[in-house]
Amino acid sequence: LNCPLLDFTPWAPPNSLQEVKDMDMETKNCSSSSMSDFILLGISSDPQLQKPLFAVFLIMYLVTLVGNVLIILAIHSDARLHTPMYFFLSNLSFMDICFTTVIVPKMLVTLVSETKSISYVGCLVQMYFFMAFGNTDSYLLASMAIDRLVAICNPLHYDMAMMTPMLNPFIYSLRNKDMKRGFRKLRDRIHS
Repeated sequence: LNCPLLDFTPWAPPNSLQEVKDMDMETKNCSSSSMSDFILLGISSDPQLQKPLFAVFLIMYLVTLVGNVLIILAIHSDARLHTPMYFFLSNLSFMDICFTTVIVPKMLVTLVSETKSISYVGCLVQMYFFMAFGNTDSYLLASMAIDRLVAICNPLHYDMAMMTPMLNPFIYSLRNKDMKRGFRKLRDRIHS
């Protein structure tokens, strides 16, 4: 093979039919990809395992999506859940959807396709968003931990400490004369 697979083991004749199939798949990957592509080896190169793996990962991905969407809908539909903790939980669910959507669809496509490669730019974009959503998840978890710390250590001051900073921009905007005038115009247009 004239393909840069970074395999420095000496060549030996194949021992089984599976090794012949693996060599054939590597040849297809090498001929279809350019020097700016990465070859994705994946979990298994066995064709009999790829369809069950596809089904398992697709089911896990769909369960993740449906579960997080249900969390978001439950939080937004119930007014009693409009507290800082559930606000963070809703955002964490959204970030989890984004985090899994960055990696899993490409993995599913790789499991069922003949060519198992990704372009250099595609790899960089995927890695960027994977790290960005992972960091955002970490910051949201840290914010939730601080929220719980304040709720446990200062339960009597929790509403003032956590809700007031969230409402300050809204309160200050209602004191603004231009905002009041805009709300009056909006109210007059609705009533006329």
